[in-house]
Amino acid sequence: MKIVKIPTPSKVAMMTLVLLALLFLSTFLTNAYAMQAFNISGTKNAREIYVVDSYESKVSIIKGSTVVKTLKVGSYPEQAAYDPATHQIFVSDVTGDELTVIATETNSIVRTITGFSYPTGIVLALNNHMIYVADFASQSVSVVNPKTDKIVTTIGVGVEPQDMAYDPANNEVYVTNTGLDGDGMTVSAISTTTNEVVKTVYVGLNPRGIAVNPLNFDVYVCNYDSGTISVISTKNVVTKTVTGFSEPWTITYNPSNLGFYVGDRGTNSVYVLNATNNKIVATIKGFDAPMGSVYDPSNQEVYVSNWWHSNYVTIIRGLVAVENVTVLEWPWGLAATD
Repeated sequence: MKIVKIPTPSKVAMMTLVLLALLFLSTFLTNAYAMQAFNISGTKNAREIYVVDSYESKVSIIKGSTVVKTLKVGSYPEQAAYDPATHQIFVSDVTGDELTVIATETNSIVRTITGFSYPTGIVLALNNHMIYVADFASQSVSVVNPKTDKIVTTIGVGVEPQDMAYDPANNEVYVTNTGLDGDGMTVSAISTTTNEVVKTVYVGLNPRGIAVNPLNFDVYVCNYDSGTISVISTKNVVTKTVTGFSEPWTITYNPSNLGFYVGDRGTNSVYVLNATNNKIVATIKGFDAPMGSVYDPSNQEVYVSNWWHSNYVTIIRGLVAVENVTVLEWPWGLAATD
């Protein structure tokens, strides 16, 4: 019987096979992890997004790209803010003169807070854990203690205060005053230590959306009627006016690409502004009066509400609008949980 000797593979061939196997395994695991971490479907790791539907006086709750619940709130709600300490959403009910408080763990309304005068913008100050509410009709800002639901003080600001932002570097709250006279067209800087206005900064016409740049803590203000964005330094001085917009209304920072996402009602677009050099780097089209925006860090996505007789929220991933989520009519303010 003749014995046939099977040739053994060389060391080089064996090494090649081992490397190919390891490469395949590494690629498979990496892709699997990336799909889970980045959440290609947009639902697995997403935070909940609370969308204020002004026309129907409701709040739609989105998980990823799915509306999971709708809540009835007060009359003509506009803005919302999240308190990570108590896991609650505060919604400003403009014509109801109240705040509706939603417990995010159960997605149920737990109480209302009264005593306001057309509340619009709303923001949480982290240093004193107070809620600051812009009272549009009384030209003031109410400071609310969320532990007692009491208004602890009222601060006089400019005409028709609207949107708000908190600067953790200076512990100051900024409110845009939208009135078209001498005390409008300004931003009031409020010290959250003393609850007093420390500076009134003149910006463009009809200032609306406002956000803080976490890279240097400059404040960015959308001047709706001027078609510009004013950049306010930590010394509360306008250091730059960014042009190239039509009617900018809402602004949100995306730390994943160091960009400000600016919703422009005039062009129905979202412009991406580089936060390091204040240059417009991209234009995303296809919106319908973008008036609210929020960033979801779990998926590195920006949610934008389309207000004008529309009923959808657009999800932006990077520089691409990837999906529209149907909500109720006239969606405006948004807030994201942690």
